[in-house]
Amino acid sequence: MSQLIVVWRVWRMLVVVVRLSGMLALAGTMQLAQAQQTSPEIAFRLTTWNALHTELGRVAPPVGWALVMTRNGQEIFVDQGGFSRAPWESRDASLPFTIDTQIFVASVSKAITNAALMTVAQDRNTSLDVFLDMKLREVFPEKSFGHFVGNISLRNLIRMRSGLGPVLAAGQPALPPSCTGGNPSFDLWNCLVTGSPGHPGILARDLPCDPQWPTREGPPDYYLNENYLVLRAVVEKLAGQDYCTYVKRRVLNQPGEASITCDSSAVPPVLYYGEDLSPGTDFSGDFRPSAGPVGWYASTRELARFLNSLRNNSILRDDIRQRMFTQEMFMLDLQGKGGTFWEKGGGWTVGGTARACIVRFSSGIDAALVMNSASRLPCAVISRVYEATLPVLTTSAKDFITSTTVTISSPFIESNMLPLGDIRFTTDGTEPSATSQLWGGAPITLTQTATIKASIFDHQTLISGPAEITVNGPLMPATEGLLLQPGVHWQIFDRPGSACWNGLPDLSRLTATHHGIDATAGAAFNMSALSVAKNQSFFAAEFDGYLYAPADDIYTFGLPPEKRSRLVIDDRIVVGNIALKKGLHLINLQYFHEAGPSELKLEWSRTGNPGMQEVPSTAVSTILRRPEVPTRKVPNRVVPAKNHERVQNQ
Repeated sequence: MSQLIVVWRVWRMLVVVVRLSGMLALAGTMQLAQAQQTSPEIAFRLTTWNALHTELGRVAPPVGWALVMTRNGQEIFVDQGGFSRAPWESRDASLPFTIDTQIFVASVSKAITNAALMTVAQDRNTSLDVFLDMKLREVFPEKSFGHFVGNISLRNLIRMRSGLGPVLAAGQPALPPSCTGGNPSFDLWNCLVTGSPGHPGILARDLPCDPQWPTREGPPDYYLNENYLVLRAVVEKLAGQDYCTYVKRRVLNQPGEASITCDSSAVPPVLYYGEDLSPGTDFSGDFRPSAGPVGWYASTRELARFLNSLRNNSILRDDIRQRMFTQEMFMLDLQGKGGTFWEKGGGWTVGGTARACIVRFSSGIDAALVMNSASRLPCAVISRVYEATLPVLTTSAKDFITSTTVTISSPFIESNMLPLGDIRFTTDGTEPSATSQLWGGAPITLTQTATIKASIFDHQTLISGPAEITVNGPLMPATEGLLLQPGVHWQIFDRPGSACWNGLPDLSRLTATHHGIDATAGAAFNMSALSVAKNQSFFAAEFDGYLYAPADDIYTFGLPPEKRSRLVIDDRIVVGNIALKKGLHLINLQYFHEAGPSELKLEWSRTGNPGMQEVPSTAVSTILRRPEVPTRKVPNRVVPAKNHERVQNQ
């Protein structure tokens, strides 16, 4: 009997996969046939559709999904399919999933909370930096917090750099067991501070160090939903209004957003599915007491409109909106073929899985994708779908000494739709327009550092883009005539007693405790040669001087992980390759040491000498510092000694 059950379940899953695969094809076909389009527009939609369904079809397709992509608020691509309640459900089976189906958007709620915080800042008519640097003890002077917790700033909480997460013992939950989302009896402050006997709230526990050290950005990030429960409380305290009510009144107040809610009691229940495609799980509930980190219900179209309203300044002033995306808002800034884009994804798994993602691209593109199963990560799907329609830029050499070439091609060539539109490009990093230079097919030759951007136009209408690529010419050597001496200048920075150092600190805010010049034969950057650094833990070291490049060439540098080190040559942060002209170049190397043997090792190679080896002491030098001359007192004035200032790359 058990074997028969297993066979039946496998057969059912195969049937379901076939049915879902068929729905993948059907949904896209219907969307493409809705209206008359020009050939470039059809090619764009066809390429987008193919890319989307290729991504969704990897492994098993999702049970239900919906994607909306807009440009300047206008929908340019829509796709939907599958089921909000699967065919095998015993009740209300086979309900379709559409772009208007509301689902639990999980951590995408954090983007909504951030927009609410920025609205509070705007309403207070104060500097955004002053607002973000407010401490918990300033917002809640009536509350008692654990040691250092009152120093946590709003900026720390937004960026998940409050230091709260690491205070938890292994296996110890952040909140008492009674603090569960979707519970109308949820008591926020009881959960955050009071807690229960032997299990205080997270804000009542002591932090091991001050989150304002070494920078106001706080310690390294540690993802913890409770950061956003605290921010929810901040919104309520500073706005003087219930969180969900305030968000609906001041943030989600644009046309098409009226149905977004944090109480799903009136929302038709969507079911959520795990990988085994068993009967779905119902995530509906009343999150009004606990929304903030999660708790909002929205459709794909509503999420896209939320992004649209942020982009067009309907909610926030332009300066705050720009800062929210580029610096403050909890959306990851990433690099892709189209340059920088911002994304925020969410997932929630209890039996089944809800997934959602919102993405903001350049050139007015916003996108949202939601699913009610665990099949794919929607943010990765959106970025690949968006990039599938971008012009393709390739270069003969990204780093070069004399020149390089860039070629451009259309992603629509295999669409069999002609004409495919015009590719227009710029070489100064600006956005292409319908009047920018027309790509004629010949490679673009470049002799200096440049950023090339390309877009596809149908006459005056932007169809796709921009895509971009940056090529780097050589850095020129320092001028001749410098007074130099062998070795490299070094400084040691000890960690202040209350500082949170889990990575490379901001050395500009610290004073060196030791310094000198190391001219020891062997490796140029050698911690063992610095006697003050032996057997120490938690310190930072900085080296600066001049590096001699023996030839015009492409150099490759190797360093410990980025969290613990940073290399700057002249004015360029080095990660991997860099083109250098023969001669002297300013070099600055920073390194953070936690414990144990030193990991500092700077290696290099070049095209003409490809083997990686440590940079030798013979390749570095530093400014010859004049000896200090004691000051002498002169009646009514003091003449100080003229000490040569330290040379360092900023």
